[in-house]
Amino acid sequence: MTHTLSKLHSFLFLSVLALGSTTVLGIAGCGGDLPVSEEAEQKSEELEIVGDPPKLVVEEAEHNFGSMEVGQTLEHEFVIRNDGEGVLKLKKDRSTCKCTMAEFEEVDVEPGDSYKVKLSWIAKALDPAFSQAAYIKTNDPENKEIELRVVGRVDETFDVSPTGVWALGSMDREGETKFSGTISSRVLEDFEVTGHKVDNEFVEVNYEKMSDEELAETGAKIGYKINGSVKPGSPLGRFHEYVEVNVKIDGEEEEKVAPFEIEGYYAGPMQIVGPAGWVASDMLLMLGRFSADKGKEVTLSIFLRDNEGEPLQIESLEADPDIFEISLVQDENFEGKNRERYELTIAVPPGSPSVVHEKYDPATISIKTNSPLVNEMFIRVVMVTY
Repeated sequence: MTHTLSKLHSFLFLSVLALGSTTVLGIAGCGGDLPVSEEAEQKSEELEIVGDPPKLVVEEAEHNFGSMEVGQTLEHEFVIRNDGEGVLKLKKDRSTCKCTMAEFEEVDVEPGDSYKVKLSWIAKALDPAFSQAAYIKTNDPENKEIELRVVGRVDETFDVSPTGVWALGSMDREGETKFSGTISSRVLEDFEVTGHKVDNEFVEVNYEKMSDEELAETGAKIGYKINGSVKPGSPLGRFHEYVEVNVKIDGEEEEKVAPFEIEGYYAGPMQIVGPAGWVASDMLLMLGRFSADKGKEVTLSIFLRDNEGEPLQIESLEADPDIFEISLVQDENFEGKNRERYELTIAVPPGSPSVVHEKYDPATISIKTNSPLVNEMFIRVVMVTY
């Protein structure tokens, strides 16, 4: 019988093998020692000793399994030995949680016999200090209760480092911007990186196995160093790409994917200033909520330095959805040393269809210009029209 409790981090399953038969004790653990239930307290009376006393010996009361991955099931057999002259009685007692134990009441262990207690568990969540226990009462006057405990850590199959987004910072528009990290595992004995997928042609990714010294520093069993670069050529503003590394695990037919994200910013010789709602570092324009019948218009100021060619002009643009009206006009009255000012107006004209573009799914505007200084601008727009 298996008892399932909500919000459990693990499930512990204990079976006692005695004289060729198997008796089952199920214990659900929930991450830490909790008070004993009233039912368990009522069953905690001492077991009777008849005749000579037994002597209980547990060869290993705590088992460190090392590491396991979320969702994995492991098991371990504890050996209980009776080195005394009398019969050793084992009886179910509490667990580390307020829970019930399955069909196990009492087992007699004859003098000189050894018994195997199998403990199995399923890791339900990440836990760097996993610890669960089952308790058994005995009639050994020196060991009236024994604790069988399993400890270790529960990890993801793959550890991608750095965690989160790999920050590239301000990126080089003239040369390569490099990045590096690792993909490793504390639970797998071996895996192979077979390739990768990235949609941006300017991103290159290479990988090589980590050395024994590097693995020892991270506590991993196997791992790869990821070294990559981003060549110049992407639009000005926010740069963000998703990289999928394909991994083959021995014995499994399907490959797994270990993903990571890289993010940076191309500043170039241009600065864009705007009203509230403009986030220059992300090239993000937040227009908010407004009536589609009335529309909305925003003007951004572009300051361009060291332009020795023709004035900045739009050569082509693409927008999704295709509802924007966009213009770029030079400010002839602006006076600045080696700098020019332009007004970029982005408008949603009155009578446009109603749309919803939140931050996770923004509208996009791609503007290509005639200047090698500002080859392309890519602007994301967040708005809700009704």
